[in-house]
Amino acid sequence: MMKMRRDKSPSYLEDNREKWTQDYIKKIAGGKKGFSWRCDSKQLMEDLKIQTYFHCAFCDRALEPIGDSDEEIEHFKPKSKYPKSAYEWKNLYPICSKCNKIKLHRFTDLLLRPDDENYAFEKWFWYNPLSGEIEPKYENLDFNRADKTIELYGLNRVALKNRRRNHFHNSKKFNLDNNDLPFRFMKID
Repeated sequence: MMKMRRDKSPSYLEDNREKWTQDYIKKIAGGKKGFSWRCDSKQLMEDLKIQTYFHCAFCDRALEPIGDSDEEIEHFKPKSKYPKSAYEWKNLYPICSKCNKIKLHRFTDLLLRPDDENYAFEKWFWYNPLSGEIEPKYENLDFNRADKTIELYGLNRVALKNRRRNHFHNSKKFNLDNNDLPFRFMKID
């Protein structure tokens, strides 16, 4: 989970956020289910992917620059439990469908945000090159935040561990310093 930049909210979202949020709250208060983007969701996804250099904000899997069927918009705080955050720019992340299906509507304040001002992979996680797993840095007193983030997004699923292991071994083969190679440059299926 590499650091993500967070630019200013796009004007189309900022200008309409309050109205769209109120409409959504009225809809669910009236017993209607389902959520639909009131803006061009493809444009929103492209604006979000730019923030992560076209990668999943959580597992760092590469997302295509233009329309990938495996990409989704993550509501960090689930819209079902936090409807006021449904159109909040800082609540939205580009995510692969695998991470999104694992997390679903689960949320805890312990989850780490990749765009948090004080977030750094090295502060929270340790990479185990033998297993391909990322593990919490236990010397960090809040290690349970990293542990919960790994759990809720499934960051140690088999495909990710295998890709990380291969990435590490390839970096060694080419005499590259693996500590300086972010995982987001891996192609993960």
